[in-house]
Amino acid sequence: MREPITRHLEALGRLCQARVALFARGWQETLDGAHALAEQATADLITQPMDPAELTGDGADSVAAVERALWRASRLVPGSTCIHRALAAQKMLTRRGFGARVVIGLRKRRSQLEGHAWIEAWRAGSRCRAFWTEEAGYAAVVEPAKAQASFR
Repeated sequence: MREPITRHLEALGRLCQARVALFARGWQETLDGAHALAEQATADLITQPMDPAELTGDGADSVAAVERALWRASRLVPGSTCIHRALAAQKMLTRRGFGARVVIGLRKRRSQLEGHAWIEAWRAGSRCRAFWTEEAGYAAVVEPAKAQASFR
């Protein structure tokens, strides 16, 4: 099945927007905006993550489809990282009726700390993660609500 070009164009635009926001506004203001967006979502979270393909919006606008479009678009945006993909995914998923929040985590690897950002998305009581795998071993250390308090 061929992916709609509009979703890929939106992904490209949202990635560029995330890059500019982090550069121009900095971490604090950008994460504050992400936190405010997450607070607007009123759906409840469940505790067990689901496969992104299971959370379908209008079929093609599922979490998995947004994630795929952002992976493809990130190849075209130099310097695109996980935080840019997560911020862009949050905007795209919220626009499609999902609740979504950016989570930042750390893991220790070869006596060094590594960071990663991913999305937790939900709709109608079901939850999943995008840009994240359990095997990666990242532990959530910064969620938007905690980030807001820690940056002040």
